[in-house]
Amino acid sequence: MALGRVKDVLKTVGNLTGLLFMVIVVSCIATILLSHVTDLSLTAEIRARMDSNFIYILMAILLGFATMCALSKDISESIAGVAIAAALLPPAVVSGISLVLYPEEFITPLVLTLENVLGLMAGSLAATSILHIRPRRIHRKAVARRLIFRTASVLAVLLSLLILVSIFLD
Repeated sequence: MALGRVKDVLKTVGNLTGLLFMVIVVSCIATILLSHVTDLSLTAEIRARMDSNFIYILMAILLGFATMCALSKDISESIAGVAIAAALLPPAVVSGISLVLYPEEFITPLVLTLENVLGLMAGSLAATSILHIRPRRIHRKAVARRLIFRTASVLAVLLSLLILVSIFLD
């Protein structure tokens, strides 16, 4: 985004959406299979991922910021991967589990997953601005500025809506 590559941004968002969808589907399938073998119950870990809280959004924003700092300073990409996985995988897996075992509560972990996705994006976007990551070509700079502004606007609206939904769910 900071480099003004619209196609790359769309491809990345599509990949992320597909991967999160697959995590939810695989956790649904695993839950269905396991429920035929043993009694499954809510653990403290699962219950923790079924409660949306503003602190999770703040954490995701900071993780997104830290990820961009790590990537821009040639720190191992595995650190960025772990930060992203820690924010996204647990609530996505709980979304799949709850869809099978507690369908009436499915929306809460899904909202938490979406808050984390948008928080990571917002933190990454903020880091690219603060760290002055931008393209070298003049034309690309203009494209990047427009893309960043539009994306930041959409992220702000979506995060606000998700916060309202999470307040409503409480």
